[in-house]
Parts: sequence; C-alpha cells; structure tokens
Amino acid sequence: VMADMMKIMAAAAQKGSAELPEIGAAIEQAGMQAKLSGVSFSEANAAIQVLDKAGKKGAEGGVALRNVLSVMGEGRFMPKQTKEAIEAAGISVEALGNKTTPLNQRLNLLKPLLNDTALLTKLFGKENSAAGIALLQGAADVESYNTAIQGTTSAVDQANVVMESYEE
Repeated sequence: VMADMMKIMAAAAQKGSAELPEIGAAIEQAGMQAKLSGVSFSEANAAIQVLDKAGKKGAEGGVALRNVLSVMGEGRFMPKQTKEAIEAAGISVEALGNKTTPLNQRLNLLKPLLNDTALLTKLFGKENSAAGIALLQGAADVESYNTAIQGTTSAVDQANVVMESYEE
C-alpha cells in the first residue's frame, strides 16, 4: 500500500505543481478527513494539485481541503439558512456528503452556485471560500489528475534516473 501511495505522490508531483514535500504537508492536514469523507488517496492528491495551482500550497492547501471536505459532509447538520439556500438551488446536501460518489462528481453538484459568491462564502466560510471556489472551478482537473496519477511507475522511474547517475 505504501508503495502505491508513493507512486501516486510521485506521479502527482510530476503532473502538477506541488512537489513531494508540499504534498506530504498537505496530506498530513487533510488525510484523515479525506478518508472519513470517502475521498481516495489519489483524489486527495489530485485536489491538492488543484489547490496548489490556486495558491494554497503545502499545509495551507491541506487545511483548505480538510475544511472544504468537512463542510461538504455536514449534511443535515449544515446551518439551516445555508442548507435551505443550497436545497433551493436544487442541490441535495446528502449527495454532497455521499462517500461512495467520487470527489469530482460531488464538486460538480455545487457548480451551479459559482455565480453566487455570497452563498459559497456562507457555505465554506470566509477562510475557505477561495479554496472551495478553486475546487469547484477545477473539478474537471481533479478528475484529470486523478486518472493520470493512478497506476504509474513514476516513483520507480524517477528513482532509477537518480540511481543511474555517476554520483550514486
């Protein structure tokens, strides 16, 4: 499992803008919430890359991802006014927290709210609204990264290049 995780992280660093130390710091912050939210390790890495591109780097990106996932999973315990506004827009708060639905699909559920900054700020909070918006706008990128970073041999390939150098 650890080898698969290393391959995913190496591939994510290769495909996106966040490097391994930043990915590690982000996973430290968001890993448990991602697992509790039914977000796979590769989806979490993909989301970290999207947040990194949006300026949420390292641990800051991990905290942002953790908070966004936490809000999306509140379901019936979401603040009443926010829940009513989201449901009035035709979005099921239960579907947002459905652990069996891929992350990009859950993010796509909220896309109709992209023109309602006030509601997105109410949903995610002032501190996390930028991260929430970045993930909604980058939902297709989350899926693209997720697909690209699975099943690679990136970590092994990169190690082989380093180990074949004269210094090694």
